[in-house]
Parts: sequence; C-alpha cells; structure tokens
Amino acid sequence: TANNGAGGVNSKGFTFLRGIELDLINHRLFVVDRNNIRILVFNLDTDNNLIDRTADYVLGQADFTTVAGATTQNNFLNVIQGISYDSLNNRLFVADASNNRVLVFNTSVITNGMNAAYVLGQPDFVTATAATTQSGMRSVSGVEYDRDNDRLFVLDSTNNRVLVFNTSVITNGMNAAYVLGQPDFVTATAATTQSGMSGPNRGILFDNPNNRLFVSDSSNNRVLIFNTSSISNGMNASYVLGQSNFTTATSAISQTGFTFSSGLAYDAINYNLFVSDQNASRLVIYNVTPSAISNGQNAIGVIGQPNFTTGTTATTQGGFNTVASAVFDSGNNRIYVSDILNNRVMIFDFIRITTES
Repeated sequence: TANNGAGGVNSKGFTFLRGIELDLINHRLFVVDRNNIRILVFNLDTDNNLIDRTADYVLGQADFTTVAGATTQNNFLNVIQGISYDSLNNRLFVADASNNRVLVFNTSVITNGMNAAYVLGQPDFVTATAATTQSGMRSVSGVEYDRDNDRLFVLDSTNNRVLVFNTSVITNGMNAAYVLGQPDFVTATAATTQSGMSGPNRGILFDNPNNRLFVSDSSNNRVLIFNTSSISNGMNASYVLGQSNFTTATSAISQTGFTFSSGLAYDAINYNLFVSDQNASRLVIYNVTPSAISNGQNAIGVIGQPNFTTGTTATTQGGFNTVASAVFDSGNNRIYVSDILNNRVMIFDFIRITTES
C-alpha cells in the first residue's frame, strides 16, 4: 500500500520523505514530509490500520497548504529528519536539523500548527546556533526514546556523535548526560574505530529488553551496536554490522554490506533488525538475537530488491527509489517504509524470516 505524492501540498501528498513513527496506543501514524517542512499525522483504527490516506493533523505548518520554514516554537526550518514517540508520556521528539535542535511536543491533544513544549540544543525557541558543546548540536538527524530509562538518544550528525539526555525532567537547552562517538562534549572528530563515528545519519534505535543501542554510522557504511546497561563517554561499541571489523568502511551491495546505512526498525519479538540501505534502495534484514550476533554477519532477508547484490531504483509495488526510514508494527506484523524519491510510504505485511528459512 502506498500514499503517493501526486497533488502537491495538501493533506494527502508528500515531497521527499524522511522519518516515520507509529503510536500504537493512541492509534496514530506520524510522517516527516521534509520538503514541505511539516509532519503529517494520520489517525489509525483501533487495530492500527490506516482509516484512509488523508492526514488528520499537521505539525510545523498552520494548515495543509502552507509551506514556510522558521525558527519559532511551532515551525521547523528547511529540513526535518528523524522523529521518535514516547508512548508513556505522550511526547513526540522531532529532529529539526537546520535549526540544530530537537523540539518536544506534548501530543496528548494535537492541533494543527501547535507549539512545541520544550527545545533541546538551543536555550530558547528563536535561536538556531550550531555548537559542539554539552547542550548544543550541529545538524541533528535522528532521535530515539528509551522508555525504560527515560533517556533520549540524539544523532548529532555533523559532530559525529550521539548525545544522551535524561528526560524525566526536561528544561529548554539542558545539558546532555553522556556522549557516544567522542571522548568528550567539545570534540567532533570523524573516525572509523570501535568508539568513533563518521556522519551518523537518521538511523538510531533502542532495544529496551536487551539494553542495546543501534546506530547507523552512515559514512562508515555500518551499524554500531552499543550495550547501554552502563554508559560512559566515548565507550566502545560491542558489535558492528556492514563491516567485518571496526576499522573498515567499505561500501558494498552484498549480503553483509551497505552503500549508506540509514533508518532502522526493529521486530523485538523475533529479533529482526531492518536497516535502510539508502543508496541501494533496499531494506536489509538481520537476525540480532543477543546470543548469536557477530561482527559482519550475513543478512537473512531483503525487501525492495530480488537479491542481495542488486540495488536498482524502481516505482513498483515491491521496489523503492531511495529508502530513508522504517518502523515496525509488532501487533500486525507490518513494516512501514519511507520511499523518499517516490514520495510515498510503503506498507508491507511481514512474514517472519528465520535463519533456517
């Protein structure tokens, strides 16, 4: 199923999709419509199926026909990237990349163009300064909420790091508690090491039951896996996918490699990790059972391509033209995929893949 971008700026169309998120409790689908500088909100039925293909609300714009970027409490500037939903506290975290900040919305009630409740990365809602500090950011591209520990992980892309915020209490411009990818809060060096990163982009995912953080280290063509039961600044990753070791960054369209790892989705019941291999227009699936994971392991499945060595773009029922992000609906065994240049969301019924199949 797809929501096509034909028709321009309205309540149905998209232009250059980015992040996508599900609220399975209040039955909503959030879609980042990047070039229209907005987030569209679709109501779902009680079984979390789409009711229709018309958005019910919009964030970032006053209405469905306006396109205007700004540095304000209710607008974004030019580029929105990732989003993450906190089902416990009804909060939506939005990576407002060009404003170098994360906006936090209280979504217990949604109205068109409503104000954000808080901002991270800036001291207020009208500042957009890029910074490499404990509270600042530089082109943030992804966010992920850890509900068990009330933490927010922020992909601070240009600073080649992940900031970790304690979000039990949020104040505007507050300091991060920890940093991954750098030894401290004032360094921004790109690296291909066990602790370093190079241009991590959009893909960040937390596995609550196993206290694991998955990070798309995009320019290194890999996914890093951190054990976050205990966090320290600049700590080493435990495992790597996409490369055979922590010091290589080869681009490959293969069963083990990526061309540009991007968004991540997770089937926690069956330990399936979905990796958006953006430039190969595919979604690669790994079994990441904690007891069986290994560096550079083979993928067990692929969506969007007929095999592991093809990376063709397509506008078909089974193909993509550049893949940005994905989200998994465990209740219905469905995977939602943002198909960037086809300006649509693709929804697949997912049949479990095992290492034996």
